[in-house]
Amino acid sequence: MIYISQPLEVGNPQEAAAWAEQGQFITNLIMSYLPNRPLYNFPLQWIKARADLNLAASASQTSKMALQFLGRAEGVIFTDLPGAELCPRTTIEKTAARRLEIPTAVLPFYRQRFEQQKKQSALLGDQKRVLNLFSSLLEES
Repeated sequence: MIYISQPLEVGNPQEAAAWAEQGQFITNLIMSYLPNRPLYNFPLQWIKARADLNLAASASQTSKMALQFLGRAEGVIFTDLPGAELCPRTTIEKTAARRLEIPTAVLPFYRQRFEQQKKQSALLGDQKRVLNLFSSLLEES
């Protein structure tokens, strides 16, 4: 399983909604680019599902679950959305991935090019290069 992470819990509701939209779009593109690999976008699948069911989750519980999923992952992709450095869960995930020596990629994201990318429904050249390197890294490990 490829674990995908992005910031989601920090910020105002409008910012969280924008992060969710951008993250889901990027996740869908990654899924089509790496079709033979199972992907799990932790915040969009676990956190949003809990929110839809009106189940509260503390920051520590969310981090604990993130680490459990991360421990099962064969690779991690961090979506470099603006504000990711403000999300404590993302910081914890990066530290854990480094300590567990899980192959990791930071997928670049350009806010100013998002609308254009959305219209084209395609990954940018930089994003494709990162995913190609990440895919070859996974095959070697």
